Amino acid sequence: MFTFNRNEQIILLLLCCILIVGIVIRYLDSRDPDSIPNFEVQKSAVPVPEEKTEFERLPGIGPQIAARIVAYREQNGAFKRVEEITKVRGIGAKTLERLRPHLTVSTP
Repeated sequence: MFTFNRNEQIILLLLCCILIVGIVIRYLDSRDPDSIPNFEVQKSAVPVPEEKTEFERLPGIGPQIAARIVAYREQNGAFKRVEEITKVRGIGAKTLERLRPHLTVSTP
């Protein structure tokens, strides 16, 4: 039969404890997977480039004007004519002509 010295006994005991803790965690996770949360990367940990909105993809439209377009639509409803976009601050006649080929107005 094997005999273990004091240090070997302690190591064997620690390994058994680790094994038991792992079995308990696996059992709890299989019963209720939501009880042990998954790890997630914090949003501030890694800079993630923001995805452009549909309006920002238009030539000459940045995030500020895109936000104004969205705010205008939320306050006044959908545009009825393409020309109404000039009511948004920052969009004038020149910008309208540059955007016109890319804009359509759908009727409900």
